[in-house]
Amino acid sequence: MSSTAAEGGLPDLVSLLQDARVVDTNGVAAAALLAYDIVLTWGSEYELVWRSRTSLPKFLYIFIRYFGLALLLVGSAEASNTKVTDKVCRSFTLYNSIASQLVIVAVQATLAIRVYALFGRTKPMMAIIGGLFLGTIITMFTITGVALQKIVSVPAPAPLSGCFGVNIPSYFTYVWTPSLCFECFLFILTLYQLYQTVKTRAAKMPITTLFFRDGTVYFAVAFVAFFIQTILYHQKNAVLAQVAICWLQALLCIAGPRLLLNLRDLAQRHEDAGTRETWWSTFGPEPAHDDLAFRMGPTTHVSASSGTTVFTDCTEGETVRSSMRA
Repeated sequence: MSSTAAEGGLPDLVSLLQDARVVDTNGVAAAALLAYDIVLTWGSEYELVWRSRTSLPKFLYIFIRYFGLALLLVGSAEASNTKVTDKVCRSFTLYNSIASQLVIVAVQATLAIRVYALFGRTKPMMAIIGGLFLGTIITMFTITGVALQKIVSVPAPAPLSGCFGVNIPSYFTYVWTPSLCFECFLFILTLYQLYQTVKTRAAKMPITTLFFRDGTVYFAVAFVAFFIQTILYHQKNAVLAQVAICWLQALLCIAGPRLLLNLRDLAQRHEDAGTRETWWSTFGPEPAHDDLAFRMGPTTHVSASSGTTVFTDCTEGETVRSSMRA
């Protein structure tokens, strides 16, 4: 290599080293943030999740929390390894792509179940949400599967560490779009239900407030994370485009489980206060404790005698009658 070429390549090498350091640092920081949140909520998690019986919400919580943490730790280990091989890079790219999608699917399943409960667990809403959820999963994994056939992952040249992806198809930048659209749809449904409850004064009920507060915070966090990730994937700097991935994973693994944990915490506080009997008066037979998270939302039914739509929030043992006829 000529001295001129070497001098021209030096700034590029320095820039790559700086970018790689930024990616490695952010990966460790994201894993540390998730680990800190797990420690922070461990007391409530043990009482409200681990001690409950096996159920879908419990499985989703544990999977998102701890598989997500393992995903971040493995990613950090790979990024800092200077002795990776071609085989390791190919295996890690496959694992990381599929594992990331599984975490996103688990978080969105949690959010979908909440919205389904918010609408009274009706069959039409189950069909709508379930159909769109299935379509989102198929689209995400189709884009990922097709892209993985073209992506080449190789060990980064010394003195860089980890693996470096090349030949990434341009359409792979849209892999986050289905998730973003599905979550926008769920948020619109949440806003619609908020409008309905405001009309009947039910919005002041604790359970309703919790649903909308947590749902809004989650949507804001997820929307910003997905949007930034999509923008970065369109940038020419492929190294820095990886920065947002670890933060996206960490934020979803924090916000998603808290949707469940906050609901169960509210249920437990009312149970400790002795209001559980009135809590479940609308639902008939009292459910098991571990089903609390997705069975305690505001519900609606139609009075057979008057045809009046009734909104019930059992946290207060209160029934609010709408002025609108069913």
